[in-house]
Amino acid sequence: MSQSPHSSEDKFNPEYRRAWSKIFQLIRSGASWSGHERNCAYLNTGSGNFANISVSSGLDFPDDGRCLAFSDWDLDGDLDIWISNRTAPRLRFMRNDRPGTNRFLSLRLIGNGTTTNRDAIGARLEVYTQNPDDPPLFKTLRAGEGFLSQNSKWVHFGLGNATEVRKVVVHWPNGGQETFEALPLDTRQILMQGSGVATQPKSSLRSLALVAQEQEPLPYSEKAILRLITPLELPSLPYCNWAGADQKLQTNTGKPLLIILWASWCQPCLEELQALIQDRDAIAAAGLDILALSVDGIGDARSSHTDALAQMKSMAFPFRTGRATRPLLDALQSVHDLQTPVHRPLPLPTSFLIDSKGRLMTIYKGPVDSGELLRDLDAADDSEVDRFSRAAMITGRTLDSAPARIALNGLEGLKYSRFADFYQRLGQREYAAKQLKHIVDLWPDSDSVRTHYASALLQLGELHEAQKQLEEAVRLNPDQVVAHATLGNLFLKQKRTTDALPHFEKAHALQPENQHILYNRGVTLSALGKDKQAIEDFTQVAAIAPNDAPAFQRRGEIYARLGEFKRAIDDFSMAIELSPKNVRGYNSLAWLRATCPDAAFRDGGSALLIANKACDLAQWKNFSALDTLAAAYAEEGQFEKALEWQKKALEFAPENFKADLNTRLKLYETGKPYREATPAHRE
Repeated sequence: MSQSPHSSEDKFNPEYRRAWSKIFQLIRSGASWSGHERNCAYLNTGSGNFANISVSSGLDFPDDGRCLAFSDWDLDGDLDIWISNRTAPRLRFMRNDRPGTNRFLSLRLIGNGTTTNRDAIGARLEVYTQNPDDPPLFKTLRAGEGFLSQNSKWVHFGLGNATEVRKVVVHWPNGGQETFEALPLDTRQILMQGSGVATQPKSSLRSLALVAQEQEPLPYSEKAILRLITPLELPSLPYCNWAGADQKLQTNTGKPLLIILWASWCQPCLEELQALIQDRDAIAAAGLDILALSVDGIGDARSSHTDALAQMKSMAFPFRTGRATRPLLDALQSVHDLQTPVHRPLPLPTSFLIDSKGRLMTIYKGPVDSGELLRDLDAADDSEVDRFSRAAMITGRTLDSAPARIALNGLEGLKYSRFADFYQRLGQREYAAKQLKHIVDLWPDSDSVRTHYASALLQLGELHEAQKQLEEAVRLNPDQVVAHATLGNLFLKQKRTTDALPHFEKAHALQPENQHILYNRGVTLSALGKDKQAIEDFTQVAAIAPNDAPAFQRRGEIYARLGEFKRAIDDFSMAIELSPKNVRGYNSLAWLRATCPDAAFRDGGSALLIANKACDLAQWKNFSALDTLAAAYAEEGQFEKALEWQKKALEFAPENFKADLNTRLKLYETGKPYREATPAHRE
């Protein structure tokens, strides 16, 4: 494992990031962060040493512990401990019942709410006992204590055998200091800023009774039901028929579907299949389709698909059957892993219940009970609150209130976002966009959500809907820079440069150092004939990102158009140096060398070499590169070669380019090379 970084820059070290990735893979596969070490507790002996009291304290649990928080929960003058764990039990309460006669003082600070926060976070307390020669006790009130935890805001002082508290000095966060005199021992006192007097709150007992209880760990079982809180649309999946022919499993047929993964050597699988046969009438009445896919022979030599087919025939299985494929199993394993923090291989049998809308609702690990299956099918149209209740692994009451629904929407949105990322990785862009549409439905007033959705729509080529989403995003937030930049790019691709420019202007005003916005604004300005402004933008891009080859390429093209040929050659050469496989860079430089109206910059031999490189990179199929090669041959006086390659260029050229190519072809037939027109200066 790589060492921890020595600086903030080191955290991007590939070895360090790779090590963390390996750790998370282990954790997701069920490994323990703590390596199953028991908790430890140490006692400060007061002599500069600590004694290990782990066993005698009763705190040495084998939990995968995370956080500690201290509070005098039972108000008896000593500190109790709350412990949270990564694994079950998620929360432990350890009540301090150690008998003793030591004295205490518990203080609650209240700031004035103007110069000091009401919780007085950051205040420092000094407690002075009866002996003026004894050093004071110090504590600071903090907002957090340790990892992911915060102690009670009642600041607790253990006073040993003290007989009185002479005074308490509070250094408030605003810099002020205040003294509270003669506080009674063994009490809880409120210190309000500016009052100078401590007050004792009314005694109150906890209304919540905590009862000690032994937790019985559940026996390990591969049987479990995973009901999804957030349904997941499934794309068509690949499988085979018994003859091995590829099939597509359609999940959006309008009928619910149960996919069963099983094997002929798996006894629980055979019992499940037999139970489904017995309940065939109820299953048919519910309109449920079943597809049982055998995994025989996939990574396991104990059986083959012929064994599975024989088993199906002997059982007279009445539902659809077939053979699973490795891509299908990988996809279903990934779908399962999306739902759980721990990624374990799916057991056999495992079944996936898909509703009539093509959404995965439930994953059954182990044999599925038909009655439970049909009840889950009836719940397909439940509300999100009902789905949340059904998905819970333990009994309880679900809160259906405005704050609870906001929290549930947040959970739904997070899930849909993960689903979208998952489908993007699979290349299933349509399904990725569907997940993002769900998030838009949850938060229609979120400009960032609409912008993200629009980006997915652009990948699908749904330009009209993407434009609507982006325009709504900038209406919701006129300073949404990504939406402005994306909308500008959309208009630019549609050659609507007049519409694109205002969005690039706004995006640039919001992020003046963004090289991509500058580049696209430069392209837009150039298309509008504003060459000098475009050159300024590309020059800024080159200053911000000196390795940006397209910026040099674009600026070179403008220089060539303006007749600044030396600058154009320099920029084309730099673009080639930065991007040695850039066909456009080679082609532009070769064209300038072959056709420049200024003889000082023409060089037919150099143009031939560069044009050949461009054609080679384009695999001799790029009509523009072939056109340039023909022009280079013509400049060298080799008109037969020029005609040969010009005709080849015409073979690959789109129809709207052929007129210009034919004009040059006729010119070469007369034995004349081609010259670009003398540049006309534009704004």
